[in-house]
Amino acid sequence: MIFSSQQKSISTTSHSIITLVMLIFLTSMNSLANSINGSEDEEGCTNSFACNYDPEATVDDGSCEFLSCIIFGCTQEIACNYDAEADYDDGSCEYSTCQGCMNDQACDYDPSATIAGVCEDFESCLGCMDSEADNYDPNATIDSENCQFEGCTNSSACNYDEDANYDNGSCDFSTCAGCMTEGACNFDAEATIQNGNCDYPEAGYDCDGNCLNDADGDSICDEFEIDGCTDSTAINYDEEATDENGSCEYIIEGCTDPQSCNFNFDANSDNGSCEYESCAGCLNPDACNYDADAIYPADCEFPEIGYNCDGSCETDSDGDGVCDPFEVDGCTNPTACNYDESATDNDGSCDYTTCAGCTSSFACNYNPDATIDNGSCDYVSCLNFGCMDTGACNFDPEADYSDNSCEYTSCVGCMNPSACDFDPEATIAGACDDYTSCFGCLDSEADNYDPNATQDSGNCFFSGCTVPVACNYNPNANIEDESCEYESCAGCINDTACNYDPEAIISGDCEFPENGYDCDGNCLNDSDGDSICDEFEIAGCTDSTALNYDADATDDNDSCEYQVEGCTDLTACNFNSDANSDDGSCEYESCAGCLNPDACNYDADAIYPADCEFPEQYYNCDGNCVNDSDEDGICDELEILGCNDESACNYDESATDNDGSCDYDSCEILGCTLPFACNYNPVATTNDGSCDFYSCLSFGCTNPNACNYDEDANYDDGNCEFSTCAGCMNPNACDYDPDATLPGTCYDYTSCYGCTDLTADNYDPDATIDNGNCVIAGCTLVGACNYNENANSNDGSCDFLSCLPTGCINPEGCNFDAEAIISDDCEFPEYGYDCDGNCIEDIDGDGICDQFEISGCTDATALNYDEEATDDDGSCIEIIEGCTNSQACNYDYLANVDDETCEFTSCIGCMAPSACNYNEDASIPGNCEYPEEGYDCDGNCVFDTDSDGVCDMFEIYGCTLENAVNYDAEATENDGSCIIETPGCMDLEACNYDSEANIDDESCEYTSCVGCISVSACNFDPTATIPGDCIFPEIGYYCDGTCTADFDNDGICDMFEIEGCIDPIACNFNEEATNADDSCIYPLPEYNCDGTCISDQDGDLICDGLELPPNLYIPEDMVAECDQSDFGLASAEGGCSTPTVTYTDYNLPGECPNYYTIIRTFVASDNCGNITSESQIITIVDTTAPEFTFIPSDYTIECSDIITYEDAIAVDNCGEVVITVDEATTAGSCAGDYVITRTFTATDDCGNATTATQTITIVDPTSPV
Repeated sequence: MIFSSQQKSISTTSHSIITLVMLIFLTSMNSLANSINGSEDEEGCTNSFACNYDPEATVDDGSCEFLSCIIFGCTQEIACNYDAEADYDDGSCEYSTCQGCMNDQACDYDPSATIAGVCEDFESCLGCMDSEADNYDPNATIDSENCQFEGCTNSSACNYDEDANYDNGSCDFSTCAGCMTEGACNFDAEATIQNGNCDYPEAGYDCDGNCLNDADGDSICDEFEIDGCTDSTAINYDEEATDENGSCEYIIEGCTDPQSCNFNFDANSDNGSCEYESCAGCLNPDACNYDADAIYPADCEFPEIGYNCDGSCETDSDGDGVCDPFEVDGCTNPTACNYDESATDNDGSCDYTTCAGCTSSFACNYNPDATIDNGSCDYVSCLNFGCMDTGACNFDPEADYSDNSCEYTSCVGCMNPSACDFDPEATIAGACDDYTSCFGCLDSEADNYDPNATQDSGNCFFSGCTVPVACNYNPNANIEDESCEYESCAGCINDTACNYDPEAIISGDCEFPENGYDCDGNCLNDSDGDSICDEFEIAGCTDSTALNYDADATDDNDSCEYQVEGCTDLTACNFNSDANSDDGSCEYESCAGCLNPDACNYDADAIYPADCEFPEQYYNCDGNCVNDSDEDGICDELEILGCNDESACNYDESATDNDGSCDYDSCEILGCTLPFACNYNPVATTNDGSCDFYSCLSFGCTNPNACNYDEDANYDDGNCEFSTCAGCMNPNACDYDPDATLPGTCYDYTSCYGCTDLTADNYDPDATIDNGNCVIAGCTLVGACNYNENANSNDGSCDFLSCLPTGCINPEGCNFDAEAIISDDCEFPEYGYDCDGNCIEDIDGDGICDQFEISGCTDATALNYDEEATDDDGSCIEIIEGCTNSQACNYDYLANVDDETCEFTSCIGCMAPSACNYNEDASIPGNCEYPEEGYDCDGNCVFDTDSDGVCDMFEIYGCTLENAVNYDAEATENDGSCIIETPGCMDLEACNYDSEANIDDESCEYTSCVGCISVSACNFDPTATIPGDCIFPEIGYYCDGTCTADFDNDGICDMFEIEGCIDPIACNFNEEATNADDSCIYPLPEYNCDGTCISDQDGDLICDGLELPPNLYIPEDMVAECDQSDFGLASAEGGCSTPTVTYTDYNLPGECPNYYTIIRTFVASDNCGNITSESQIITIVDTTAPEFTFIPSDYTIECSDIITYEDAIAVDNCGEVVITVDEATTAGSCAGDYVITRTFTATDDCGNATTATQTITIVDPTSPV
């Protein structure tokens, strides 16, 4: 580090002297450097560290001074009188005037203190600083954060005060309580607290006990009336019915099937006597099994379309065994393009043109897909013509035939790569004319590098420093450019400096370490090894966990104070009165229990309250019902009234007690229940005998393939016919019938076929369908002169020559014919000449064509005469004799012919300007003589600032004074570092420490300066520097024994006065108190004096009388299926004890038994009578249809067999299932052939239905006997 006046770390006079000596030394060095550099003289102070430094001065006039700009003062930052502007410490630092309490939480906090003193008062200024609070302290300056705002703090109370934080026992929970459930008889619209005492009417009744519905005024609610048949002789007599509904039915037995031969119209109960064989048969005369005696239709058997009943064809015109309707028309000729192997009848559609083409693989238009050759092959259009001579400029390697177009001029050029006009693309050698324009220096690093040159001239120049002793000497340079510099190899040559450079040759600036540190920044003295120098250590408590931790302290002085941890909660079982810091160990269980004698877990030995356990609502602690009049295990309050008879229309599976509301009549509907009747009623459940079987029947032909098909008929009358609409449906046949809908035989495929092209040689004027065989003769080859694009038959008349002109088709030919298309022989001139034998180019008119001219020097006396040259190019060089060797001393750069006069000795000499024998006229390097390093050629030092005969670069810097402590016998140059022996005490801690001593003389003593250094002590010694015993006054007293404060002058210091409550009935009565301070504290309602609750069953520190009602969390309203029983559970928290949750249900009937609404009211209560209630709405629906567990299987029987009917079985998820059966009969081809479709419909109490089908097929395969 370079010494400067700005380094505040230098603190001693000796250091200042060293600094000044070094500054003077550096000043002389700067002056010497200025004289060496030869700058213009301008006198002044040239030392940049001096107070009067002149940056424009070049010659030092000895006027530099270093004291006027230095500021002395206290440089210790922690001192009270620290001077930030001071450069050197003058020993004036003091540490008492700025000492004081620096803890801003203390009452005696001193904001101006910068050195920590003792903080004695932490209580007198604490208090509530909110003027709105009940315990506001106007004298407090530090907020104690315990402001109290009295009022009701329970948010559920009628008089809740949201601003209160201290409950004064005023909460009211009765004035706003009531029944909050709409629909209850005692609903209170103004209540805000649910009291759980809602009264509800019984189902079907209002709050006055009257029926909601009683149409007949018999005091029996309509919901509980029982409709039914009251006639005991009827089959459906109901002894429980109270109202006659006209539903009585009486049995009439017989056959109830209108399709049977013995159908009984009056019967309403089938006795199984129906029979279906005696009157059924096929009624169609065209059927193979026609029965003329049948009355009812049965299955008819018909032959397949196109065949007779015996399996033979109805029509087969060509007798090939394939019925005419099933014939397949198409081309049957295997040689045709469209041959169809599946065709059975040739329809004249054979095609012989689409697959025709050139089949010769050698032709230009060869078609590999063609199977018939049409004579169109072309052998000319794909040939390539061009020059086939490989030596020609326009040689075409792709040419197949030569067209005599070869040329030999465009690729002529110079092929000598040493020539400047070398043409790398030339293939025929021409004349080379330029051998000079491309020569130059090819080295890109040279100063005269020529980027355009292609041939090296051998004369590259490199400029640079040619002085070997310079820092930037360049051994490759051959031209001196005066760039030599001598600074980059300069450095500090003092080996005691931090930046000493052993490789430096010229002396430069040196840097030295700061006071107390070495060059690496390490302390010179660090006894504890903590990287803080002993001189800068700060004593104090360094434990961050201690109460008096000092963040600025670096050395611990055993002054740390610590906390005492434990349970500080007065209400806890393990309260520790000695603890001053709560450690979270408080526990509240070992002395707690349930204090309510009505609870199941009442604990008579408990001192503090704990959770109580109560039975669920309507149950005792053993889990039994309190009230259960019918002893069915369901508490009377939880019973559900309704119809529990599964046979009733309104059966309620959730009902536990029958309320007499069962209905057995509302689900019966009269009507025709036979599905095959014309007036079938699908909604009817009971057949009333009104079925009609004839009004909706229609007879006719029901075969959609017949000519006389009747789409309105539902019974076939056997009149179907298939002939009037039959005909030929092949549009390619000559007898094609466009009106036919049934395929008939096509007989004529020839009479209308022929060539319909008027231009064809075989045109047929009678043909209506073109047979594709029109013949048009002519030339079919595209390249022919007489090509006919309409011809499809080559007649061999093609002509390829008559229309094409013949001649030389090469424009370069002398006999070129511009109109010729077919190539003939061409005649070409010789190279360089035209067709008349004249030169194409002859600028000088000498009869020699320019291509054959040879440029060069035509002067026989010239140095470069060329006897083959025909044109003089001005390149002749005059002969000049002389020495042509550029390395010779007598080199003549104008000579071009060497006369052997070269000599190499007269110009030999030393060419290095730094050498002692440098010869500026030498051109050939000779031996050079250099001075020794550091000396000039005369043996004098190059640099010898002090003229002591020792060159500066060999000077050894050090202390040269023999009486100095650090005298260096080898030093030749005094560097100002001498330290003169000054004996004295060097221990900073000693009383007689001598800051100027540099040799310890063991005179240190440590007693004369020992004394109390605490300004608050009675024996404080301001001159002491070593701490001694201090005598402090007792707390509260001055050193003379008087009180520091005694406001009432009673001889008792104020700090020892005992303020307190003197009221014996107060919780904080203090018998030792001397002064009443209005601090008496009385227990609040519900509290003891120790702040604990008189009763707190849940141990949450909120007294039972102040607890809010429990918080109740009920399930969301929901829609559930009727078979669902889990509607969610409610939970509760809060209250004075663990709340008990119960619920009651109120059912509202819906549109059917399984559609109803449950109003479930949950009530949460605690041991203190606090309750909260909320209702959940559960909508019960029945959207699930019944499921069949058994469906009778489909089966097939003969018409003579007895039909067996089985019932289907179905179940429902929520109640009974009513299964109805609908039957539909589908007639077949005869009376004994039909299908019965039985559709089972399973319907539940809410109308959800599922259907299933059974099919019974009746057949009559047996012929009459």
